[in-house]
Amino acid sequence: MSRVRIRCLAAALTACTLPLTGQAPAVVTQAPVDPTADIAFHAVLLPRDIYVGQQATYQVGVFIAEDARARLRRNPEFIPPELRAMLGYDLVSPSTFIRMVGPRRYEVHVFQRAIFPLVAGRHAIAPARLSYSLPLSTSFFSREESRTLRAESLTVIARDPPPGPAGRPSDFAGAVGMLSVERRADTDRPQVGQPFVLTVSVRGVGNIALLPRPSVRLTWAQLVQGSERVQIDTTGPLVRGVKEFDYIVTPTAAGAHSVPALQYAYFDPYARRYANATATDLVLTVAPGTLVAARPQVGEGTEPLSIRRSYRGSLPPPISSYASYWLALAAAPIPAAGVAFVRRARRRAVRRKGHALHQLAAHRRSAGGAAVRRALTTALADRLQVDAATLADPRRIVRALRRRGVTRETAHQAAHLHAELDAAVFGGSQQPVDPAVAARAAKIFDAIDREATHRRSSLGRLGGFASAFLLVAGASVAGASQGPSVDAQTFERGVALYESGAFASAQRVFAAMAAADPRAEDAWANSGTSAWQAHDTAGAAVSWQRALRLDPLDGETRERLELVPSFRSGFFGDVPPLPLSLVVWVGAIAWAAGWGLRSIRRRWTSVVATGSLIVAGAALVIGVRLSEISHGRQAAVVRAPERLRTGPSLGSDLAEEVMLGETVRTPTARGTWTFVRLADGREGWLPTEGLVSLEVRD
Repeated sequence: MSRVRIRCLAAALTACTLPLTGQAPAVVTQAPVDPTADIAFHAVLLPRDIYVGQQATYQVGVFIAEDARARLRRNPEFIPPELRAMLGYDLVSPSTFIRMVGPRRYEVHVFQRAIFPLVAGRHAIAPARLSYSLPLSTSFFSREESRTLRAESLTVIARDPPPGPAGRPSDFAGAVGMLSVERRADTDRPQVGQPFVLTVSVRGVGNIALLPRPSVRLTWAQLVQGSERVQIDTTGPLVRGVKEFDYIVTPTAAGAHSVPALQYAYFDPYARRYANATATDLVLTVAPGTLVAARPQVGEGTEPLSIRRSYRGSLPPPISSYASYWLALAAAPIPAAGVAFVRRARRRAVRRKGHALHQLAAHRRSAGGAAVRRALTTALADRLQVDAATLADPRRIVRALRRRGVTRETAHQAAHLHAELDAAVFGGSQQPVDPAVAARAAKIFDAIDREATHRRSSLGRLGGFASAFLLVAGASVAGASQGPSVDAQTFERGVALYESGAFASAQRVFAAMAAADPRAEDAWANSGTSAWQAHDTAGAAVSWQRALRLDPLDGETRERLELVPSFRSGFFGDVPPLPLSLVVWVGAIAWAAGWGLRSIRRRWTSVVATGSLIVAGAALVIGVRLSEISHGRQAAVVRAPERLRTGPSLGSDLAEEVMLGETVRTPTARGTWTFVRLADGREGWLPTEGLVSLEVRD
């Protein structure tokens, strides 16, 4: 350790006022003690303003007067405070101290705990409690009196590490303390295909248990994260220890290789600066293996995946993204509403015309045949919208009623009644008219009014034409796609780079095209293929996912996504093979058909219209879900293998492991942490920087 580090450590010890040789803890010397109290109970916290990940020491002192100590029959019961959003370690308590307060001599017992805030902010520490009992007199049989004391409630302020003069390092992952790093391999004769363990050890002063895993990347081997081990030393005033990270390394190429120098960025809270713990290169000579062949290189017997050589331009957005589509759907109920309005108006008018007939039925004794015939003829002519000449012939009456949907029985009853009235009025018969004929006429007219339909109004036709026009207009706007927003020559240049074996360069070209035009499905597909050939699994998964979400019927991209972990195909998978545009059109047609049928009064139209509207509602629900999938909302790809955590902090317990390239759902985020959920039921928190979002805005 350098001289600067020794000075920093000494300054840290002095700031915490921990028990060095011949020095009492701060709670012994600083706590205010009432000399009249037999037992006193106090707490101190030093320091109170720290950085996240820096140690603060919480000390509790029990001051027992010598005369009261002799009277205690049992040890007092101490209940420490519960820590929230902080991690605590009980430190080794020093020996008993003596403090004189006035004429009384107190024996001081000290409890101390190292606490580490996990998040920035003001954290309150609840009062600790002490319960004890003292006899009321010196007699052995004296009754005891129980008492409870509470220590002070304290507050610690935790701050995030500052940006620093040169800014926060880009590779800083949250490590705080005074640290050093080293690494070792468990073998000095690695072989191709034979896994070995590479261990990186981070040791020093700080909250060792929460140190993040160092980033290790190798081009000559496959690397998988292994287990972690922590050793904590709480015998000193500051918590220290070592955390070891294992990596399972499987060499894929023989020869002399090196593990690149490791830079582990951390923040030193005592020197208030950022620093790097450095481990030098580790050179390993990998021998040829016999268990697993080395990973073949391109051009040495492997055939790269095929790539798309023609650029089709940008895919048109779905029709639902245009305002005219929703205007057309909003106009679809207009015909039905207009017809219903006209129908109600006509019904009221017809009822007014039939009012005279109902009046005669109410006074049937004074109703003559001529009056009943005239009222019935007028009501039927207005209801059927025919002239009086049509009603002169019973066959024409039956024909007119049947055309309006009246049943055969009711039509013949009306014709017979009309013929009976004609015979009574114009036949010269001296027989009187049945007194109940007005009631019969009113009853038959009411049946005709219920069964007969109305002619379709011009307003309904106008509304239908308007709705159809708006739908056609929306379709024409949606069908007018933008021209390619990128130059096709750039696409050809990417294809040429891919065919020459420069997969990484080709991937950059296609990725730039896709970023410029997010609906360029061919660019996304080629970007994923190039990334896969360049051994970038995460990049391939992201690009292929975005390509398939643009065109769910693309079988080639769907087949290639099965190469990455956890991809689920099928209608209940990650991307159902159901285009959003198809669902949108089905919903629009069902919606328009449902409201159109509502404007036609037939026996079968009501059921069909209800079914069509139900189909439209189901299409809306499915379309909303497909729109979320198409735009990649709340979806991401894992950038690097990681262990899930039960909470959004480094101090949370570790859970299942997620693999490189897995697709996850991201329903919520908190700070630099994101809650993820996988299809197989795994869920937990991951660092946001370890995820690549699939969300793309048109």
